[in-house]
Amino acid sequence: MTEVASARRAGPGAARRALPLLAVLGPGLLAGLSDDDPAGITTYSVLGADHGYSLLWVLLLSTVALMLFHDLGARLGVVTGQGLIGLVRHRYGSGWARAPCWPW
Repeated sequence: MTEVASARRAGPGAARRALPLLAVLGPGLLAGLSDDDPAGITTYSVLGADHGYSLLWVLLLSTVALMLFHDLGARLGVVTGQGLIGLVRHRYGSGWARAPCWPW
């Protein structure tokens, strides 16, 4: 059964219930996929040419880690109503919350 057919059978209530999930999932996917700058593409191309498929395990491990961290951030946001930096500011103070923004 295709996804379209199952969505049609679920009715309009299922679409309304999926909207909050899509609202949370969208920014996470954009943040995870936004590393397509020219320097990154060059680095990935050079590493791929040098090492071939021997570094494929890094892709699998980082994908799993990305999924876990995005899930953790989404759950923290749903439960507390704050983002990760807001929680760091609340727990450790504003100096630690500003630290990732400092140009090193």
